[in-house]
Amino acid sequence: MGALHAGHRSLLERARRENASVAASLFVNPLQFGPSEDFERYPRSFESDVAQFEAAGVDLRSNHKLVIANAVTHAICCTTFNL
Repeated sequence: MGALHAGHRSLLERARRENASVAASLFVNPLQFGPSEDFERYPRSFESDVAQFEAAGVDLRSNHKLVIANAVTHAICCTTFNL
């Protein structure tokens, strides 16, 4: 989701230690919110999240945009790969 925290950073740092290349993307998934949860008010700290990706040594980053029911959103997904 958005607003990276220490747990996300730990995963990124581990991925960097264990892999030749690291990719991560930002995405707040509206499908993870129930009807009474406030998707619109969920924190989005894109610039800070990207800075944390850079500090953790992420090689490839993306900010996917998804349009669902007229809502443009961002998300986080961490993955690793070998080139």
